[in-house]
Formats: sequence, structure tokens, C-alpha cells
Amino acid sequence: MNPKQNTRIPVTPGMMETLRLPADAQLSPDGRQVAYVLMEPVADLPKRQGRIWIVDTNGDEPRPLTRGPGNDACPRWSPDSQYIAFISKRKTEEKKVKAQLYLLSLKDSEVRQVCVMPNGVSDLEWSPDGQRIAFLSRDGEEPKRDPLIIAPNLHQRLWAIRPDYDIPEPLTPGGLTVWEYAWSPDSTQLALYYSTGSDDTDWYRGQIGIVPVSGGDVRQLTNLTRQASAITWSPIARAWHLSPVNGAIHVKEEVMYSFFL
Repeated sequence: MNPKQNTRIPVTPGMMETLRLPADAQLSPDGRQVAYVLMEPVADLPKRQGRIWIVDTNGDEPRPLTRGPGNDACPRWSPDSQYIAFISKRKTEEKKVKAQLYLLSLKDSEVRQVCVMPNGVSDLEWSPDGQRIAFLSRDGEEPKRDPLIIAPNLHQRLWAIRPDYDIPEPLTPGGLTVWEYAWSPDSTQLALYYSTGSDDTDWYRGQIGIVPVSGGDVRQLTNLTRQASAITWSPIARAWHLSPVNGAIHVKEEVMYSFFL
């Protein structure tokens, strides 16, 4: 037995703050690489900062893709495994930094900001065809903090942008809060879990709906009496059912999805 295997390291005050913690690992579509966030201490900053790292699945040494000066999160692979979209809070002249959408090319390691959202972005997802990146963002102007104003939460809207453009498009109308969403396999529509209220407790009163990729009204599919989550499309996105009507066979098309209650 190797005596080093029994070596114990004493826990001392402040030790946890020195640890480097991996999170949000994402396997590339071609299965060759894994991108992940490494939370690590940075000098002169009170909290750990996230950096995007990558490692080959053959066991090679991991290497950093981003080196700051921001706090990076949410790496998401493009379907062709050539790009990684991610969120980053990078210092600007404004006092309060908002997380914005960035795109990193694996060919030349170039990083560029895709667009600017006044209230920041969250929950990135590429469309399966690679033509758009969807994300969530608060809608409207945030209340002032001096003096502090107690007001309802802003609605959270679903947006999408083409990787080569810099102007995002709203997919859902105002007055709705989207809690989560999922692209259809054919990239023509998105399933949503949404509510008409914006308060945190309205998550318990949401419904499942569908919106086309071009945006518009949400078509409600359910009448839920309890919350749902983990919306997932069937691989073919649609199912065809045969039903006899007046002696003839009719084809009925239904969208197939699953979710947890």
C-alpha cells in the first residue's frame, strides 16, 4: 500500500476559499471534448470567478478558454462543435455589471460579444440547426435603488438571436414570464413553461405552451393545477395518430413532449 494514500490534510480556516471548483460540464456534440466552468479564487476579488475550460475526452490535460477579466458561466456548444456560447459579467463603466452573451470560436479562440441586453441574459440554448441562440432576459426598466423602491419582479421574456447578428428578437409577448423552455428537434418552435405573473411564487401556477421560432402568441397546451419542469421533446417532435371518424381513417398530428410534475 502506498503510504501517501493515507495522508490527511488538516482543514484550516479559509481553506475552502482556496479550492478550485468545476461546474456545469457540457459534452460537445461530436463527443470529443467537454467544456466546463472552473470557479477559482482571483486576487483582490472577494468571490471566486468563473472561467471556461475545456478538456479532451481522450484524457489530455484541461486548458482554459477564457482568462477574464469577467465572471464566465453557462458554456453551450454549437451543434457543429465549432463554437461555444457563454455568459460573462465583464467590467464596464457602469457600476452594476450585467451578464451578456458571448461567442467563442474553437478555430482561433476569438471571443466576441454577440449583443447587449439592458437587463442581462441567462439560460442559453442553441437551436438544433445551429441558426439561433435562445436566452431569457428581464423585460422593462429596473426600479431605482436610491431611494429603494419595492415593486413586482420584471417579467422574464424569451429571446433569440442569430450568431452572426447583433440584434436579438423577442419570441414571447410582454406580460408573460418564461421559467424554462426547450427547442423542438426541427428548430421551428419552442415549448415553454410560463406564467402570467412575475413573482417567484407564480412558478407554481405556470402552464405549458408553444411559440413559433418567428415569435408571436403562446399557444397554451395544458391546464395545470401544479408546477411542472424539465420540458423535453420527443426525438421526432411530432407524432401521428390514426383515428376512425364516420367509417374513414383520419390522420391526427399531435406535438409530443414530456415534463415532470
